[in-house]
This record gives sequence, C-alpha cells and structure tokens, in this order.
Amino acid sequence: MSDLRRLRNELDRSLLAFLGRASAHDHEDVESGGVEPSAADPPTPRAPRRLLGTRRAKLVCGALLPVMVMLLWLPIRADSRGVTASVARSPAVAEVVARFAPEVRLHPEERYFPSSVDWYLERTEVHAEEHGALGDLPTLMGSTFDPSQKLMSETIATRVEDRLDAFLRESTLGKHFLKIDKGHHEGELASRGGELESAKTYVHLRERAGGEEGLEIQYWFFYPYSGPVLAGPAGGAHEGDWEHITVRLDASLDKVEKVFFAAHDREGTWVSAEDVQFVEGSHPVVYSARYGHASYPSAGIQSRGMLPADRTADGGETWQTWGNIKIIADPSGPRKDIAWLAYAGRWGKTGVLFSGPRGPVFQRYWTSET
Repeated sequence: MSDLRRLRNELDRSLLAFLGRASAHDHEDVESGGVEPSAADPPTPRAPRRLLGTRRAKLVCGALLPVMVMLLWLPIRADSRGVTASVARSPAVAEVVARFAPEVRLHPEERYFPSSVDWYLERTEVHAEEHGALGDLPTLMGSTFDPSQKLMSETIATRVEDRLDAFLRESTLGKHFLKIDKGHHEGELASRGGELESAKTYVHLRERAGGEEGLEIQYWFFYPYSGPVLAGPAGGAHEGDWEHITVRLDASLDKVEKVFFAAHDREGTWVSAEDVQFVEGSHPVVYSARYGHASYPSAGIQSRGMLPADRTADGGETWQTWGNIKIIADPSGPRKDIAWLAYAGRWGKTGVLFSGPRGPVFQRYWTSET
C-alpha cells in the first residue's frame, strides 16, 4: 500500500471517529475588545451527508462546513512556530491581539470591500475542475453520510505555494474552488462589493523565528473580489482576495518592533516601527491599495517597478479591525470551529490567466515572510 493511500485511509478512519463524537452548539463572540478567541469547547460542524449524482448544489455556510470538516487534520501545514490553542485562548493574549490590531484605510475610490468569511460562504457555490477544464457543480453533500463514499481527501494539499503560483491558472493544489453564486438575491456584481460593516479580521499567532523572545501576530483580511490593477480587459481582477500584515512584538509583548506589509505576490516588505503610523498609540495604520488591496504604510503612489503603480490615499472608509477579531489557534490538529481554515481549494473561480487565491494556511506567508 502506498504512503499516500495509507495516509488517506488513516485520515478517513480518524474523521469517522471524530464525527461520531461530534455535537453542535452555538459559538458566541467574546465581547471584550471585540476579540473572538477559539473556544475551549468549540461548536462542531454537522456531519457530512451522502454524495448524490446530481450536478449542482448551492453552498451556504452551513452546507460548506461538512465539506470542509473532511479536511481538518492538516498534515499539510503543521506550523512549528504556531502558538498553542491554550495560549491563544488566554485573555492576556486576546488583549494583546486587540491592542495591536491595525486600522485599515481604504482608498476613496474603493469599490470592493472586505467581508467576513461567513458572509462570503453564504453567497458562493463550490465547483470542481475536471481534466483541466472547469466542470459543472457536483453535489458534494447529500442527506446522509455514507462511509463507503470516497472522502475528499484528494483536496488536501501536500505543499504550499507562493502567491504568484497560487493566482496562476496552472496551480497544482486542490481541484475545487468557490464561486460567487449568480443566482443569489443580491446578484454577482453586488456580492463582489463585500460588507465592511460585518468584516472580520482573522489572527494567526506565531513565535518569532530563531528562538528569539517575542511574538508575531498575523492579521488576515478577506475581500470577496480583487479589482483590476493591470492594463488589459481583466487587469488581473479575480474573485477572492486574502491579504495580511504581520506585527512583530518584542519580548515584553508591549512594543512593536516591525510590521510586515504584504503586497501582491512577493512585493511585501518589513517596515521598522519608527516608520509606521499608529493611532491611539498602538494600532498600526495600513493603507489598502485601490481595488487590489495590497498593504502599504503610507498614502500616495506606490511604485512597483515595471508594473503599474498602486494607489493609496486618505479620505476613504476606515476599518478599525479590533472591533471584530477571530483568533486562529495552533492549526496542528482537527479544528472543529474553523472548518474553512483547512479548505485547500481556491477562494474564487479559476480563470484563463488569474484565479482565486488559496486560503491563509496554504500560503507561504503562513509561517514566514522571508
């Protein structure tokens, strides 16, 4: 038996045992500081159901969780620098996360705003690629769970990709992708605009590399759509857009040393705290580029060499992210309350040149910005 087949069999058995113990209950946000840490006894997604032969299934948030629970064991991306779940749940860490959460300043001409993951999933369908082409919607879940059916373990990735690789059509990670549902009551174009009012920031805690004392806090933002930033008919536009910054704290967890501003593929950079703007003393200011949402420490024309410059500016919507934060704890085991974190497919439909990105866990930035 091959190692891959053995891994999949072990995964299937583990999931069946896990689902047999699962029970669902509500999960409430922690009011203090707007931070929602992973609960000690988090809610469990409902169990998967039988795979049927029809070719289409609307995907709302409640239906997506059973799909993604199959992907939860994450041998894909064990994070040796991740902070353990018990540490991430502590009130002290939640306070630190809220204290250094950024203020995101969107361009006055911005049309494509952030949203929570839940908001997006309620407006999407899941598609499958077949033989290199875009296939119809298979019905991934039916009314009951049948252990004889093949689990979607092939969707689990065994490696990560640079952002550039992930956006290109020939990416080799999971063969499923999410697509904004044209039949949704808001319509496809309206759904691209996101919903700033309910947008949530997703936090990944890391120890510092090289055994240095301190902490690195990644703040991840999700946008349902990335608008055109290049010349041409499409201009690099694509559905789905994961962006982030990383705040590096010293050993006291009381002082920012540097902030990493992610920008497009490999264009992000670390900026010393002395060159970063702060509001209310501790919240770094992030300027989000018009349409493409790359992060910068200042307003103005952001040169990209031979590529068209990004534009950032004051005067647009201001997003104080500390009002709605979800802490993502150590991702080394099954995550019952954050099922989407293990989804290895694309967050947005595939295109001829550009496609939706992979989720945070499947990006190289998850463990290092170098």
